[in-house]
Amino acid sequence: MREIQKEKLISCQLSFYPLGKEDYIDDIDQVLEIIQSSNLDYTINDMSTIMKGSSSLVYKTLQTITDKTTSNFTMCVVISNTCGCEI
Repeated sequence: MREIQKEKLISCQLSFYPLGKEDYIDDIDQVLEIIQSSNLDYTINDMSTIMKGSSSLVYKTLQTITDKTTSNFTMCVVISNTCGCEI
């Protein structure tokens, strides 16, 4: 009988920086809405947002942010499979 492998949990610190716009709040709000609807555990901080959950869901959320954001941006992402993964 095959054993079902449990999916790895990871944490991800994300900082999103819209480029070339004076009014950047809408872009940041759009990213936060994507994160809030992702079914991940998350904490919104002043300089970054921390997401925790299955690796596939974290990567899917990052892909959604990349695909749905219409403005130019830089996104700094730090991923850990040990830091903060106790959900």
